[in-house]
Amino acid sequence: MERRKVVVVGTGYVGLPAALMWAKSGHEVVGVDINENVIRAINDGTMRLNETAVQRLLCDPVVKQNLIASSVPCEADVFVIAVPTPVDPRKKICDMSAVHAAVDSILPHLRRGNLIFFESTVPPLTCRNVIRRVIEDKTGLNVPNDVLLAHCPERILPGDVFREIIENDRLI
Repeated sequence: MERRKVVVVGTGYVGLPAALMWAKSGHEVVGVDINENVIRAINDGTMRLNETAVQRLLCDPVVKQNLIASSVPCEADVFVIAVPTPVDPRKKICDMSAVHAAVDSILPHLRRGNLIFFESTVPPLTCRNVIRRVIEDKTGLNVPNDVLLAHCPERILPGDVFREIIENDRLI
């Protein structure tokens, strides 16, 4: 296995378990979050979670060696967007502001050969019609010739997060 650098933007109930799995697999992982308390807790190993498997993996020596949390992204091979997209109950549409902020945060770090992987739940065609245009317009990089863009929304079952990550078939 070739060691890759993975930046996971959003270290919530989807991003953190994914970051932990990549770190446990030997990849260099940077978990990016806007909450300084979360960043500190991940880096100190003091984060307390209801998911015992996540808590156990957070304390694993291999994970501790390979995972660092930060408030800003950096250059990487793979960028994973795992930020929330809550639905506005009145308008019945999702709030995409965190997705747009996450994309904007990685743009300065994108290079040829990168993979951008969306785990956030977004409306159909968002990657193709919105995110692709932002990437191409603001960086000059072409999707898919220069960077790859994929979407595979999370399917995590609280209480058994790692079984879901490992065993669920996914279409990308």
